[in-house]
Amino acid sequence: MEEVLKQILDKLDSIETKVDRIETKLDATFEQVAKSAEQINDLVERQERHERILEVLSLRSIEQESYIKHN
Repeated sequence: MEEVLKQILDKLDSIETKVDRIETKLDATFEQVAKSAEQINDLVERQERHERILEVLSLRSIEQESYIKHN
């Protein structure tokens, strides 16, 4: 009976160790996902800024072209 209990306890220890490792990996994964999401948000903001700049530059170019043609 004691041997069976010892085996059960050993198995529980083994399972606990595995669960601890999984939790550690999950924590690292969640941290990386959060960093990636932050980087993606930064990239989206930059992309939107670049699009606005390109729009302004395009309008300026059209205005200058129109001015040149009329003068």
